[in-house]
Amino acid sequence: QTKVCHKMKPLYRQLEDKEYAKEQFLDKISLLWLKTQLNINNKSIKIPRDQIRPLDKTLFSSLIPRQEWFSRRNTSGIHGLRHIMRVIIFTHLICQTKRIKSPLSYLIAAAVHDIKREDDTSDKYHGLNAANWFLKTDFRIKRALNKNEIQNIYWAIRNHNLASNDANDTKNNILKVLKCADALDRYRLPRRQFWMKRKLLPLKISSWLILFAKNFIIDTEEKVIIQKIEPKKAILDSAKKYSIIV
Repeated sequence: QTKVCHKMKPLYRQLEDKEYAKEQFLDKISLLWLKTQLNINNKSIKIPRDQIRPLDKTLFSSLIPRQEWFSRRNTSGIHGLRHIMRVIIFTHLICQTKRIKSPLSYLIAAAVHDIKREDDTSDKYHGLNAANWFLKTDFRIKRALNKNEIQNIYWAIRNHNLASNDANDTKNNILKVLKCADALDRYRLPRRQFWMKRKLLPLKISSWLILFAKNFIIDTEEKVIIQKIEPKKAILDSAKKYSIIV
């Protein structure tokens, strides 16, 4: 059920009361709730450096969706630009752990998957709308892809928000990685029942990556919400701290 929520009520209380506003924004109180519930204590994360090569900063910047690509003017909500940038980074890390040699298709799918959301509720057609936009729109980084890669990205974006056992889905590795990367960022949602469920993931995700995702979400959200740092800079600063982007 979609309701109009009182502007002063923290997001975690809205979700607790099942008041699902069309526009949802993380706030200081909900961020503190998240940090407590996720048990973030700043202990060091043992990233397997022998497996993980940093993501190139220039490539990352080229993947960030432009403002005009979004269906909504305000991209600061829970499915907005910060979410997409983190999913790009989580996609890179999953590709590294799975030894995927040519990850560009995976990264592009991550960059586009939520740009056509109309709101922050289920919005069941947003995957289809983003996939159709991707198929018909020319942009620079897409020009490096062949027809088969474009088709696989299309299906991954189209079905990323759907539960499916379709044979095409089970063979689409881009879709599998995207579902996992998207799920890792569910720890940004201030309600436990919305968090990632490992048994439902199409791939096995390492424990260190889950711990990293939790810490990275809190770190980036604190930079934006509390320190008032611009989102792209906040993501880059956090990624550099963990030596994930160079």
